Formats: sequence, C-alpha cells, structure tokens
Amino acid sequence: PHETHKCENEVCPIECPITTCHRRCESKKHFHAFEENVIHFCGEEHQCPNECEELGICKIVTEPSAIVQEEAEYVNKFGSFMFTKYSQTFQRLPCCIKIPPYEFKHDGKH
Repeated sequence: PHETHKCENEVCPIECPITTCHRRCESKKHFHAFEENVIHFCGEEHQCPNECEELGICKIVTEPSAIVQEEAEYVNKFGSFMFTKYSQTFQRLPCCIKIPPYEFKHDGKH
C-alpha cells in the first residue's frame, strides 16, 4: 500500500462519533481510518444529551390548565372577579455539563 494520497480531500472524511455533532474528524491524514483503534473525534467539547439528574426541580412551567383557557370567578365578601386558571408542572432540563474533547461522556452525574 502507498503512504500518500493526493486528491482534493486531504483530511479524514468521517464525522465525529458523538450523535449530535456533525463536524468532521480533526485528523489531517486522509488514511486515518485505516489506523488501529481509531475514533474520529472532531476535537471539540460537546453538549451532554442526557437529562439532568440532580435533586430538585430544574424548571417550573406555568400554563393555562385547559387547552381552551378556563376562566373562573373568585368571590369574597368584597366582590368578585374573573381569572384564568393556571396549573404548574415541573420540567427536567438537559444536562449542562460539557463532554470533554475525545470523550463519549463526562465524569459525575448529569
């Protein structure tokens, strides 16, 4: 086999193995894929795709309690007024820890 390959593509053409990354492998060698135990990382850090696992609530979402906004009347001894009923739910946010370059995951929990 020959050592050099001259064509218009002078870098490794394979994408980074992190599923959310679409950058190319950072290797400048066109035959990089034929080396032993090759992983085609782009060399950048990546956002962790998992959900946060910390204790507590990441975010409180407040929204009308029905698809059609439900109005109710509040009555007390001084009078009354109409208001829209809202419900609150919690939401888990994506993990905020970055995955270091050349790694598939970060240390610690999400």
